[in-house]
Amino acid sequence: MQDAELAELETMRDEFDLHALAVEDAWHSHQRPKIDEYGDSVFAVMQLVEMDGDQLLVGEVDVFVGIN
Repeated sequence: MQDAELAELETMRDEFDLHALAVEDAWHSHQRPKIDEYGDSVFAVMQLVEMDGDQLLVGEVDVFVGIN
C-alpha cells in the first residue's frame, strides 16, 4: 500500500494480527532503517534511493513479514 491512511493500517493490523508498535512505526514515515522482531513476525524499514536525471530521490519501504 502506498501512503496508507491510519484506518487502512488498523484494518491490516486486525486482519494480519500485526503488532501495534510496528503499525505505529509504519504510520509515522521517515523511520531509520531497521528490523524489529515481534514474536513470530518481523517489521523492516528500508531506505530506497533512485536516480532521476541528476537528482537522487529517497524513499522508504516498510515491510511486515509473518506466518500469514
